[in-house]
Amino acid sequence: MQPSFLARIWTIEGRLPLPEGQTAQETFDRLRPMLRTSGTAHHQDGDTVQFRKTDPEAQDPLSVFDHGTLRVETAGDAGGRVLHYRMVSRILLLCFLAPLLFLGFSQLTVFVGRMNAPTAEDIAKAEKEQQAKEKKMVTPVQNPVDKFLGAPAPEKPGKDKPKPKAGQPDSKKYSPTPAYVFACFFAILYVFGRWLEARLVRRRMARLLGTDPAGTSEELTALAVSH
Repeated sequence: MQPSFLARIWTIEGRLPLPEGQTAQETFDRLRPMLRTSGTAHHQDGDTVQFRKTDPEAQDPLSVFDHGTLRVETAGDAGGRVLHYRMVSRILLLCFLAPLLFLGFSQLTVFVGRMNAPTAEDIAKAEKEQQAKEKKMVTPVQNPVDKFLGAPAPEKPGKDKPKPKAGQPDSKKYSPTPAYVFACFFAILYVFGRWLEARLVRRRMARLLGTDPAGTSEELTALAVSH
């Protein structure tokens, strides 16, 4: 049941110690409420239960997982038993790949911007057209009151407009910033989501098994409801 290094990206795995003397059947009976939800099919084969989800409800605490395996195993020489669980989520995989996709978009934007950057000839032509337009523009007449108060005289429109440089793309039209923002958003979403889902799954199963490794029952209930 050990996933490969890459599979750990979209896999949640862990172990839970079982109460002394608790059999595999008793363990799965306690976990049955978690598996008897709409859109979930599960099958028990001895000490192993496999489940698969198809269009689960949003209220399902395991809705982010597509399939998984629960297995009761013997841990160590002492003969203690543990529940080994492994669950796979395509949503986690998509959240992991999304930053890479948006980083690709950002580099594509930069590349297209450089390809469409104005040349020296384009800039010279644009400056000539702008100068022709400025000659036709009439300088606004200053109000006598403003002139008396010492206000600066108005200038022709477009006089202070920044001039583009040859070989440099339009920073407004070809900005990679939005792609960077989305990449950071999904990266944070993946890191937080993977940590939160692993914590919620472990706590929910611990509560059903009666072990509660961390937190009170009220705290665990609040976490499950908020999830």
